[in-house]
Amino acid sequence: MARPGGLEAEQEQPQHVLSRQQERHRRLLAELQALVKALPSPCQQRLSYTTLSELALALLDGTVFEIVQGLLEIQHLTEKNLYSQRRQLHSEHRGLKQELFHRHKEAQQCCRPHNLPLLRAAQQREMEVRKGHGGDGGGGRMQSRVPSRESHSPVAAGAPQHLQRV
Repeated sequence: MARPGGLEAEQEQPQHVLSRQQERHRRLLAELQALVKALPSPCQQRLSYTTLSELALALLDGTVFEIVQGLLEIQHLTEKNLYSQRRQLHSEHRGLKQELFHRHKEAQQCCRPHNLPLLRAAQQREMEVRKGHGGDGGGGRMQSRVPSRESHSPVAAGAPQHLQRV
């Protein structure tokens, strides 16, 4: 027993979808051709009707949009990762600057008064050298000089030995 409009309805549906896709293809092709007309003549000559038609088909397919969406996701993840690395490096740099400041302050407190200007000049040169190397001493990252338990002497605090109290 045949359904009313069964076979014909099944054939009409793919044709309807096909004609809709053809209409979208024609519309995209017309838009691409309008865009190409705005280009200089040498560029227009390089973009044939076939190339524009294939581009319109690729846009209809949706693959291009999926690729672009995937690339956007990769870009966002990369930017997020780089921002996180920047924040971490900034935090480390701030800590190393604080450490250097405290080391300089401790050395100044342990220094003989008549040697204080010389110590400050040496510390100023050290600061300028570190700034000249991007704040990292030239090795990519600033070297951490955390004194060990037995190194609480002014020498370990950053003062030249000849400037120390005897």
